[in-house]
Amino acid sequence: PLCLSPYSGAAGGITATFHHLLGAQLESGAQFVMDRLGVPKMISQMDYVITAEGSLDAQSLAGKAPGLLAQMAQAQQVPTLALVGQVKDREEISKRFDVVFPINPEWKNAEYAYQEVESHLSWAAEQVGRMLKLMRRETVL
Repeated sequence: PLCLSPYSGAAGGITATFHHLLGAQLESGAQFVMDRLGVPKMISQMDYVITAEGSLDAQSLAGKAPGLLAQMAQAQQVPTLALVGQVKDREEISKRFDVVFPINPEWKNAEYAYQEVESHLSWAAEQVGRMLKLMRRETVL
């Protein structure tokens, strides 16, 4: 069936149709973009990779950009930090991401999270910066 085709995610109807009717070659959109941007080479020059995702879960590890980015970084032994709205499947996520920072310090409901996303994301990013600053300081001392 068309809906079971690999790489037929969000735009699955279109991509599966092109594949089955026109013989188009399908590939991961995240992989395609990262390869074109030269991300694998850039990662080798980084001390850390920091990414973000609204909901980080097992599906994020199955071809979505944050999961692929973490996989590439892990292969090059570059630590990966994620800023996320919520975390599910924590055991699986912990195998791929070195540190996960939830950006909702005071979860009330989804509406509140959306209204406060900018301030919560800024706060979480500041916490990451503080942590990295402390780590750098400890290596200098």
